[in-house]
Amino acid sequence: MRSHLCGLIAAFAPALQLHGVSYIFLLIPLFFAILTGCSFLPASVAPTLPPPAISTPLQVCPEASEGTLALHNDPMGYCLLYPDDLYVVEPFDTEICLVPELPAMMCHSNRMQIEVSDAAGLSASELADQAIAQAQIEIARSTAIVAGEEAVVLDGVPAQDLLRDVFIVHEGRLYKLRFVLPDPSDISAVDRFSVLYSTVIDSFTFPPATQ
Repeated sequence: MRSHLCGLIAAFAPALQLHGVSYIFLLIPLFFAILTGCSFLPASVAPTLPPPAISTPLQVCPEASEGTLALHNDPMGYCLLYPDDLYVVEPFDTEICLVPELPAMMCHSNRMQIEVSDAAGLSASELADQAIAQAQIEIARSTAIVAGEEAVVLDGVPAQDLLRDVFIVHEGRLYKLRFVLPDPSDISAVDRFSVLYSTVIDSFTFPPATQ
C-alpha cells in the first residue's frame, strides 16, 4: 500500500512545478502520514488501573447499651452482649455460662453456655448431623447467619433440659451456643428466653485478633 502511494507522489511531482518553482514540499506532510500509518495523532493508550478493592467489613465488638453487658473472650476469639440480669461463670477455659444468680455450681443453673472446640475439619452442617444422629430423636433444624458465618440451629436437643443448640464454625473452631428452652406455658420465661437469644445472637462477633 505504501509503495503504491510513494509511486503516486513520484508521478505527480512534475505537475507540482509551476513557473519553475517546485511545490513538492506540500507533499511532505502526506508522505510523513504514510510512513506513520496515516495517523496525525499519537495513539491513545488505555490507562492501567488497579483492580477494584474488595470491601470486607471489619467486625468489631459491640458496645453495651441499656439493659446489656459486654462479654469479651479474647482467648477464644469472640465477644457478645447479654442481658444485665445474668452473670458470667467460666468453669473451663473453653466454656462460659450465663446464670441467673450467684453463687453457681459450675453451669448447672445456666440459661445458656458457649463451648469452643476443634471442628476437626468439619462444617457446621456436618457437626449438626452428628448431633442429630447421637440424639436418635426428631430434632427441628434450621439455618441462620451468625457473625457472618452460616450457622445451623437445632431445636429440642435432649439434655438435662431441652436445648436450642447453635453450631458455628469459624477458622477451624466449633462455637456451640446452647440455650435452655423455657417451659412454653411460662410466659415470663418465654419472654426472658427471647430477649436472651436475640441479644446474644444479634451481637455475637468474631473480632480481629488485634482488637
